[in-house]
Amino acid sequence: AFPNGSSIPTNLYIKIASGVEPSRSFWKYGSTFEDNDQADRFKTTISPQYTIGVAISNGQGSITDINGTYGWGDTVNLAATPAPHSEFMGWIGEGIAEPWNQNTTLTVNGDQRVYAEFFAIPYLLNLDAQGDGSVSGSGSFVFGDVVNINAYPSYGHSFVRWEKDGNPYSTSAEETITMNGDTDLVAIFERNQYQVNVGSTEGGTLEILDNSGSTASIPLSHGFSYTLRALPDPHYGFSSWASTPSGLSMLDNQSFAQTTFIPTADVNYTAIFSELFYKLNIESTQGYSFLSASGSFPALSIVPVEVEEAEGFVFDYWLDPMEILDDPYSLQTEANISRIYPYMEASISAILRLDDYDEADINITSDYGGNITFESDEEGGFTHYNTYELNATPVIGFQFDQWVGDTEQLEFGAFDPSNKVLIEGPLSLRATYKLSLFNLTLSVEGDGNAIGPETFTISDTPTIKALAFPGFKFTHWTGDTDFLLDHLASETFIPLETNSIPRDLSFTANFIPETYQVHLSTVGTGSVDIYLSNGDAYDGSVSRELTLDSQTQITLEAMPPDGWDFTIWSGLPDLSELLDPVAFMNPYSPLVYFYPPKDLNISALFEISKYSDEEIVVLPGEGGDVMLASEENGDFLHFASYDLNASPQRGYEFTQWIIAPSKISTLSNGIEDPYNFLKIEGPVELNASFSPIAFNLTLQDSDGGSASGPSTYTVLDTPFIQANAFEGWEFTQWTGDTEYLSNPESSGSTVNHSSLDLK
Repeated sequence: AFPNGSSIPTNLYIKIASGVEPSRSFWKYGSTFEDNDQADRFKTTISPQYTIGVAISNGQGSITDINGTYGWGDTVNLAATPAPHSEFMGWIGEGIAEPWNQNTTLTVNGDQRVYAEFFAIPYLLNLDAQGDGSVSGSGSFVFGDVVNINAYPSYGHSFVRWEKDGNPYSTSAEETITMNGDTDLVAIFERNQYQVNVGSTEGGTLEILDNSGSTASIPLSHGFSYTLRALPDPHYGFSSWASTPSGLSMLDNQSFAQTTFIPTADVNYTAIFSELFYKLNIESTQGYSFLSASGSFPALSIVPVEVEEAEGFVFDYWLDPMEILDDPYSLQTEANISRIYPYMEASISAILRLDDYDEADINITSDYGGNITFESDEEGGFTHYNTYELNATPVIGFQFDQWVGDTEQLEFGAFDPSNKVLIEGPLSLRATYKLSLFNLTLSVEGDGNAIGPETFTISDTPTIKALAFPGFKFTHWTGDTDFLLDHLASETFIPLETNSIPRDLSFTANFIPETYQVHLSTVGTGSVDIYLSNGDAYDGSVSRELTLDSQTQITLEAMPPDGWDFTIWSGLPDLSELLDPVAFMNPYSPLVYFYPPKDLNISALFEISKYSDEEIVVLPGEGGDVMLASEENGDFLHFASYDLNASPQRGYEFTQWIIAPSKISTLSNGIEDPYNFLKIEGPVELNASFSPIAFNLTLQDSDGGSASGPSTYTVLDTPFIQANAFEGWEFTQWTGDTEYLSNPESSGSTVNHSSLDLK
C-alpha cells in the first residue's frame, strides 16, 4: 500500500477468489473482471467486439439486416433473397462458411462489411429465318431490356411476318421486343411473284414454260428461269421481242425466238412476227435460151415461171419435187410460193434434153480412196429420163465424202454413196473420198503422263510417249498393244499397215515407284532405330541394307549408349534432290526423316562423350589446393581416368573428398586418399576437404607467478598468453620460443605462431 505521510510502504497481497477473505488473512479477495458476464469469471481477458455490416454490391435482391457488434468467434446467420428475374451469385467477405449459398453463416474474426452479389437472369433472344433472308438482334438480355430486331429479305424476296411458336407475331420487319423470358422468333420470307403479260402481232403466238417444260402459271416466281417461246404461224417468222428496256434486259437473248429469262419485276412481252420470204431457185439442165430468174419471194405470193428452149433441145417437164408449180409440163406456168413451207428454199429445174445420149455424154469418175459402179442400158448407152443405179465404195481407211458435178440429177443427193441418177441430159459426176479419222485414247496407271495425238488416219504413223514423274518409272503399255511396235518401250510407234483394219485405239501407260538401295552403317559405338512408313521397323541397327521405293518414308534415330554422343549424319540427300518435301534432315539432329530420292549410303558418327571443366568440377576447400589432369585441350573423355591430387596448405591437413554417394566409385582410391585417380563417367562435382592441424602450446611458470593461455592452437587462432605475478613478485620476461611472441618483455603477449608446437 502506498505510504501515508511518512509511514513505510507495505506489501498488498491480492488473491483471485470469490467471497470475502478470512479474518486475519494477508490476502485481499476479489473476483470482478472487465468481462464479468462470462461463464468463466476468472478468465483475465475479454473477447474484442467487432462491427459487422451487410450490403448488396450489385444486382437486385434483399438481405437480412445483421448490422451490429459481435464478439470474436460469434456466428452470424446470413440470408439473401434474389429479386424476381435475378439469381443469387455469392457472398463477399471473410469467414463465410459457404459463400455460394443464399443462407449461410459468418464466423466473426474482425471488423468487416459483407456483400451479397446478385445477377440478372440472362434471357436468350433467338432469331431464325425461314426462306431467303437474314435477321439481326439475337443475343442474351435481361428482364425488361428493349431490343430492336430487324429482318432483311434477300434480293428478290420479301419479308412476310415474324412468327412465335408457329403463330403470327408481327408484320413489321423492324420490331421492338421487351424481354420477359427466353424468346424464339422466326422471320418468314417469301420469293417475290411477278405479273408477266404476253402478246403477239399478226403471224404467231407465244408461250411461257417452266423448268419442267410445262406451261408456267402466272404470276412467276423471282429467281427461277423460264422459257419464253415465240410460235410463228406458217409463212411467218419471228422478228424480235418488244418490251421495256428492263424487260429486255431479263432475256438471255433478245434475238432468239426461244430464250430464257429470270423475272425480277412485273413485265410485258410482245412477240413481233413478219411474213417470210422463201427462196425459189429456178434452174435448167441444158439447152435453154431464156429462164426466169431465181429469187426470194413473199411466202403468200404467186410467181410466174418460164423457160424457152434453145435450138436442138426439147423441153420435157419441170423437175418440181415440192409440187409448187401450177403445171409442171408447161413452158410457162406459175409457182405458188406458199407451198415451199415448211422449208425456206425450193428448187425447180426445167428438163431439156437432146433427142439421144451415148456414153460420151455421161461422164462418171472416182477420186483416189475408192471405186464406183454404175449401170447402163444393155447396149451401153442411156435413155433420157431413165434412172440408173450408182454406187461409190471407199477402200480401207477412207470414207465417202460426196458427189461433185451435176448432183441435181442424183435421186438421194450429193452425200449418199448408194444413189440413183436420173438421165435428163449429158452429165458429169465425180465421187470424192476423205481419210477416216480414228480416236486415240491415252490414260495412265500410277504417277506419270502419256503423250500422243488425239486422232489419226490410215496414212499416219502416230507415236505415243510415256513420261514418268520424279520417283516413278515406266513399266509397260496395256490396251490395244497388238498395234504397238514395242509395248515395253516408253516411246513407240503405232505402225498402221495398209492391209490392217484401223479402228479407235486405247492405251494405258503403267508406272510404278522407283526403288532405291539404302545402306546404313555406324562409326563409333552406337546404333540406329529405323522406322518405315509401311509399318516396318528395325531397332538397334549398326549396319543394314534396305530396298525402298520412292513412296516409303524412312525415319532414322541415332541411339548413342552411355558415354557416347551422336555427332553427325553423312550421306543424307540434299534438300534439292527430294521428290517429296515432307522431310527433316538436319545432319546434326539424331532424328531425321525423308523419302529416298536415289541410292543412299548413310552413316551415323558416334564419338566418346567429352566434358568441359564446367561439367567436371573439382573445388578445393579452405586450407588446400587441388590438381586434376585433363586432355591437352582441357576436355575430359568418358571412360578415361585422370590424376587427382589434394595438397593441404601449411597448418592444414587433408580430410576427405566430398562427392555424391552415387559417384564415389569414380575415385579409384576412395574418398580418404588425397592422391587419387578420377574415372570420368559423366558430369561430376568434387570438393577437397581440409581441416586445421591442432598444435600444442606449453606454458611453464617459475617461482613467483603463474602463466595462463590456451594449451592448443591452429593456424586460424591468434593465441594470447598472460603472466600473472604473485604478490610481492613482478614479471620479468618470457623464455622459450620467444621469437614467436609479439613482445617477450610484456606479461601479456600475442603468439605469432607458425605451424609448430611451441613452448
